[in-house]
This record gives sequence, C-alpha cells and structure tokens, in this order.
Amino acid sequence: MEEAASYILSNWTAAKLRLKHKNGVLGSSTESHVSHILSARMSSRPMGWSRQGASNMSELRAYYYNGGDMLDLVRYQKKACPEEKKEEEKILSSTQILRSEKSRHGELGKYLESIHHSMSLQNKKKVYFETQIRGL
Repeated sequence: MEEAASYILSNWTAAKLRLKHKNGVLGSSTESHVSHILSARMSSRPMGWSRQGASNMSELRAYYYNGGDMLDLVRYQKKACPEEKKEEEKILSSTQILRSEKSRHGELGKYLESIHHSMSLQNKKKVYFETQIRGL
C-alpha cells in the first residue's frame, strides 16, 4: 500500500496536467507494456505460435506480472483438472501427414503437392532404425 501511495503521489502532478488536455488523455503505456511483457517472450526469439498457444502464453505472462504465484496456479490446476489419460504417441508416415493436411485444408491442400523433400542417407538410416526399435 505504501509503495502504491508513493507512486501515485510522485506522479500526481503529471496526471493532473495530462487530464487537462482538451481532447482528454492522449496516450497510454500500452505499447511499452506489450513490448516488455509479451514481446520479450513471444517474439524475441523466432518461434511459431498457434492462436491458442499465444493466448495461453499471454495470459500466463499477464498473470505472472500482475503478481500471480505460478506454484499456486499449478497446484490449483492439479486439483481442478485431474490428469487425463494420455494417448499413446502415434507415428505417421509422410504420406499420411500429406493426406491429412490435404483433407484438413480442402482447396488449399492442392498446394501440398508442390512440397518436395529430401533426406540424407544418414537421416534415412536413423529414421528407419528408430522405427524398428519402437516396433519392438
């Protein structure tokens, strides 16, 4: 409380001057908050994010920077959502993946025909070995 009161009192004059503008408040600190809180994690290192993943990460960052305790959050989640049965990992061939993507993307799936790939002999041997080991 003392820290908040000190902050408000030290910025009181600037706040009053800002509110006297004819057009009201002419800006906010949103840009800097986005830069410090979200961009630091979401775009500083090249990553791909799904919409759900980006939403979850932004909510977690906001929770943390608003003083939320991450351990309390994990404990709450364990109580509220008991662990679901995990499905066994299924390994798909490239043909199955392409077929799935074509059907999932409809008309856009036709562009998957143009995807070409090549693997080095060493990688092919590694993949073959791993699939044989998993099959045991």
